[in-house]
Amino acid sequence: PDGSPVFPDPRPEDFVRVDFQSQTFLDRDVYEIIIHPKINARRIDVRVFSKEGIAVNISPQPFYFEEGGTSARFTSGENPETPLHVNFITGNAGALDAEISCWSVVNPFGLHIAEDSIVTNTLFFVRKTVRLSEGRE
Repeated sequence: PDGSPVFPDPRPEDFVRVDFQSQTFLDRDVYEIIIHPKINARRIDVRVFSKEGIAVNISPQPFYFEEGGTSARFTSGENPETPLHVNFITGNAGALDAEISCWSVVNPFGLHIAEDSIVTNTLFFVRKTVRLSEGRE
């Protein structure tokens, strides 16, 4: 009504799509998580966690154990190629979740200030949690 632009009201988690697949082999679960950011991601973190047991046993990618091993963190380098693939093996029979965090220095809404005397910096952060497994009996 006042001439101001109207922007959609997306939820932050809508700025990243997460796909995953898993298969069981010799009492181990092999996972691939594929992260498709809809923003220009400067960095992507993936935290795999479980309330019970070791979250990640082995991975071809570097990762860090946290919280006594019930959590494992994978961190991309600066300006990762996307989609980002994270692969790991777990022997955990409990529920398994992944928390994906993306950082961007680009304003996803395309807002720009036209005044030369004003300098702005943007840091846009998105976090999304997905359930990888309900656990098995």
